[in-house]
Amino acid sequence: MSVDMRLFSLSMRSLYAEKAVGTDEEVAKEFRKLRDDTRNDAMVYIEGILPIKAEFVTSISEFFDYFDALTFDEWCESIPTIRKEAAEYKKLCMTLLKLHHDILVPLKKRRDQAGILMNAMEKKTKKEVDELRQKVKGMSVDMRLFSLSMRSLYAEKAVGTDEEVAKEFRKLRDDTRNDAMVYIEGILSITAEFVTSISEFFDYFDALTFDEWCESIPTIRKEAAEYKKLCMTLLKLHHDILVPLKKRRDQAGILVRKIANLASQFEKKKAALEKEAAFIDGISKAAGFFSVMEHELQKFENNTKKSEDDPKFIFFKVMKVEARDMKSICQVFYAALLEVKTDFDAMPTEGTDRNYVDEWLEKQKKTIQEECKGKLAKNMLSAIAQAVEKN
Repeated sequence: MSVDMRLFSLSMRSLYAEKAVGTDEEVAKEFRKLRDDTRNDAMVYIEGILPIKAEFVTSISEFFDYFDALTFDEWCESIPTIRKEAAEYKKLCMTLLKLHHDILVPLKKRRDQAGILMNAMEKKTKKEVDELRQKVKGMSVDMRLFSLSMRSLYAEKAVGTDEEVAKEFRKLRDDTRNDAMVYIEGILSITAEFVTSISEFFDYFDALTFDEWCESIPTIRKEAAEYKKLCMTLLKLHHDILVPLKKRRDQAGILVRKIANLASQFEKKKAALEKEAAFIDGISKAAGFFSVMEHELQKFENNTKKSEDDPKFIFFKVMKVEARDMKSICQVFYAALLEVKTDFDAMPTEGTDRNYVDEWLEKQKKTIQEECKGKLAKNMLSAIAQAVEKN
């Protein structure tokens, strides 16, 4: 009983050692409300039950005093008194039992509420991963369709005539090729870094024990912040390249109205742009995911509790279950990146406007330097340099 009481009091005390619930999130607000309600019950326990427990322990000790301190004859003479006191002690126990049962009603209610909140935390974490999983799965497909659509523009013999409109289309197509070179050298390489960031983040959950992970939270939180910056930078680079691509699409639309047999090329161009837009939506979701992860890890950073009902443990447990599947999806993405690179490499480079490409790459490098610092910026700039060297 003494151990049980101590564990009960430590559990109640630990609720107030949690800095993790000091945020403005709805679940955290509910948890603080629950915690404060429980504190009221604790005050009832301290002032109304704990003193009676001391009486209860005293009664047991005093009852055995009759056997420890008296001789057999003295004890025999005291039996009526001892019997009456035993009856009183029984009443004391029954009263204490009722008091405990009464206080257990609100405590069980709090426990059930806590279970609902923990379940909400678990569902929230799983929802974030599920949404990222679906987006990353779709992104590899969208990227491949984008590259195939771009590549197909050069498989069309229909634009090989001397007609004025066809010449305009070939000019448009070649301008698009320049944009494709920017994509290969300046964006595709950083996309590989993006996929690596997702895989490496989930490594922390797949490879580490809970205790090791707890010790690494400050490092993981910093990396999540860096990965979020990477996503935001990649998002900006994609939005920038969409400006000329949309311009080409509009030009293609004008040409389509001039000659009917260019309609299929326009549809391919339009499809390419739509797939690129879908890919951007995936990057945006990944940025949001890392933002949530950074926020969650920041809450956990100063939390030393390591029990199975701890929100930190629930978060780790969910993420560990999801980690291997997410890493597997990243491997599929890597394979898709190679195919995308092959598609772009199949496009003829003769006639590429290197000045146009280099100007874009300088602009992208400036964006990276403005948005990112340290190792992250270095890795991204290095990826671009390697891509340029290969091409």
